[in-house]
Amino acid sequence: MRVVPNEKYPMIPLSIGDPAVYGNFDPSPIAIQAVKDVLDNNKDNGYGPAVGLPLARKAIAEYLKPFFSYEPDTNNISLANGASGALEFAITCIAERGDNILLPRPGFPLYSVLAEGQGIKCKYYDLDPNRDWAVDYDSLENAIDDKTCAVIFINPSNPTGAVFKQDHMERLVELCEQYKIPIIADEIYAGMTFNDSPFVSFCQIAKRIPVIHVGGLAKRFLVPGWRIGWCVVHDPMAIFKGRLTTGIKKLATRLVGPNKLIQAAIPKILTIPISWHNKQNAKLEEAANLFYDGIMQAPGLIPIMPSGAMYMMVKIDFSRLENFSDDMHFCQALVSEKSVFVLPGSCFGFPNFFRVVITITKDQIPEACQRIVDFCNDNVKTERKTSLRRTSELLAGGSATL
Repeated sequence: MRVVPNEKYPMIPLSIGDPAVYGNFDPSPIAIQAVKDVLDNNKDNGYGPAVGLPLARKAIAEYLKPFFSYEPDTNNISLANGASGALEFAITCIAERGDNILLPRPGFPLYSVLAEGQGIKCKYYDLDPNRDWAVDYDSLENAIDDKTCAVIFINPSNPTGAVFKQDHMERLVELCEQYKIPIIADEIYAGMTFNDSPFVSFCQIAKRIPVIHVGGLAKRFLVPGWRIGWCVVHDPMAIFKGRLTTGIKKLATRLVGPNKLIQAAIPKILTIPISWHNKQNAKLEEAANLFYDGIMQAPGLIPIMPSGAMYMMVKIDFSRLENFSDDMHFCQALVSEKSVFVLPGSCFGFPNFFRVVITITKDQIPEACQRIVDFCNDNVKTERKTSLRRTSELLAGGSATL
């Protein structure tokens, strides 16, 4: 995608999924002090255990207890170089060349990169924008074959910002149990929810099927550059008889563990009170509402309200915005005319949409939205207004009174 901004306007990037880059979401002072203390102690400058320091893994186990409804065994926890490194461990350990894994559409493109480089085929199931991006059960079931070795669920979701409801997750787990398919649960945004949408981990739901939970500090703690992720093997029926844990540990030895300084600070970092996390979630909710209300004023655009993570997906109605051939063309023109950079849905396998990152500063949101509105007004075929608040009713297959 070629990006050439309009020099008349300062660039507003709504494309980077990094909560630290815009200066609007700072880490907790507790996290900063924890790292300073480790540096001052001058005891953690050498190599550590490949799977992570015992004190860090113990702190992670205690941190995950409210999410899992039990405290995982530290032997089943392995640290990695960010959640991306943990995902690589999970995919590599559970799949072999010639196998396939099931990925969401839309979904983060990293999974296919990690899999296809190892000769693992990717197949896709659909998320339904008419049902707040719930998994389409039929598309998931139809994607399963005798070579399917795992399904990846992202909750909360990048790029949609959706948060799965518990009853929906229970049905997904039942389907995986029926076909004996393990789950890789990308839960890097665990606890990063709003709009009264609680986070529930697949490790809490799955009682008979293995789950590899992937998490880390990057998103909820607002420190992606610190590069700490983790894998947790949840295998309540011991189906793999410890082989998943052993395999991930062997993979971890190739990297000799992630940043040891940050590992040593993890016990203090994970004591950050829930009140601080709630404050960040409230800021995300406010930003989501501002973006939703602002983009709703743009003819030809239909935003879908998120409930978690840092993203919002917006549908483009090309019957009203006929000047553009596709979502890539739309996003390129938006940059060149108004210097607002969003990512086309095609980047996530879902054309005719674009993704907005909602973590820019609050004072920039009205300006970003107004530029988008002006851009659509300049290119719209006809004017059409609606007073609807929720999005699903505006999409194909929904119902609306206009």
